[in-house]
Amino acid sequence: MKSRIARVGYADPESLVAHDLNWRDHPQAQHEALETVFRELGWLKRVIVNAATGRIVDGHLRVQVALRHGIRSVPCVWVDLSEREEALILATLDPLAADAQADADKLRDLLVGLPDDLNRDLDELLRALAKQQGVSLAKPTPELSKAPEPIRCPRCAHSW
Repeated sequence: MKSRIARVGYADPESLVAHDLNWRDHPQAQHEALETVFRELGWLKRVIVNAATGRIVDGHLRVQVALRHGIRSVPCVWVDLSEREEALILATLDPLAADAQADADKLRDLLVGLPDDLNRDLDELLRALAKQQGVSLAKPTPELSKAPEPIRCPRCAHSW
């Protein structure tokens, strides 16, 4: 496999061009959840830009959040794609990631272990993810013993 990465670096989000065929809409709760992640953890993923066209291939929401908050520099990776390849990646990148199978036990352990003081929008996003994957976030209840130890009368040895 060949690498399509042309360069990596930073760009002013104002200079990045949203792809007019980007078919993914992001609800307000997702905007707010991403803003919370940015505040808590910072920037963790680069925006993917086609070097040939200058259009964003992945990272539209990250760029929108950066613009809304006056961020002047965002991490990017520029890739060499034809317009046909650009359209193919735009159509398939998110769906390919969404096709991954969830390990319900690991997802539950991950989500239950997160702090309880998350932003409301981030919490709603994680609860929706759990519901979509059929994962219960209910805290486990302690297992009751099968039968209590019998009580014996010290005089007659009767037990109950």
